[in-house]
Amino acid sequence: MSLVLEPNDGKDGSPLKPDTQDDIYSKEVVRETAHGWMENFGHVDLQHNWKALGKEEVAILESYIAPCDHEIGDSTVVKGSWMLGLRVKNDVLWDAIKTGEIGAYSVGGSANRVPEDGKE
Repeated sequence: MSLVLEPNDGKDGSPLKPDTQDDIYSKEVVRETAHGWMENFGHVDLQHNWKALGKEEVAILESYIAPCDHEIGDSTVVKGSWMLGLRVKNDVLWDAIKTGEIGAYSVGGSANRVPEDGKE
């Protein structure tokens, strides 16, 4: 089980924590993104090549919005985060994940950037 996207807009008492692209997301945007992905795509690709990996390579086992803060291993999952569980059946791909060559999910989507109040 791994994190896809977490709310990081600083609401509900949590700290403002922009992602690696300096973007922030509300719980509502995370939920809309997760549901839109399941409804309209529901598959994974590799490194944004937009070619769906077949079920013989990767199977989607779970996709959910975390109902509460909780721990998975040494990581804290924030309430409202989108979590995804895959079974990776392709040995080459699994080795790349284990070595850290592939290390994260990306929603690979598009968005309209809206500046924070008073900032450009």
